[in-house]
Amino acid sequence: MTLTRAKYDYNLWLIFTQIAEIIEAETPAQRANECADMISVLLNYIEKLGYDPAKIYEGRITNKSEMVKTIVAKYHQKWKRIVEELNCESAEEENKSNI
Repeated sequence: MTLTRAKYDYNLWLIFTQIAEIIEAETPAQRANECADMISVLLNYIEKLGYDPAKIYEGRITNKSEMVKTIVAKYHQKWKRIVEELNCESAEEENKSNI
């Protein structure tokens, strides 16, 4: 069985490069602008796929809003634990250097 080759899609490439722009932005204001650009890119892509972005978004929110809240809460807790662990590790290192 041969692997299928990925086909170049301008819109998907634009979405991917927009993520890089968000990551590379140096200030919160620049990140916000790049996020706004990403939203525009995504809306245009949904239209090019032949769908109404407003209807698609409304349907997703209606069907998934509770699930999304649960997922966000789960990842918030995971992130909180990671930050706590990092803070503990850095405090331990600081204590060792003070000895």
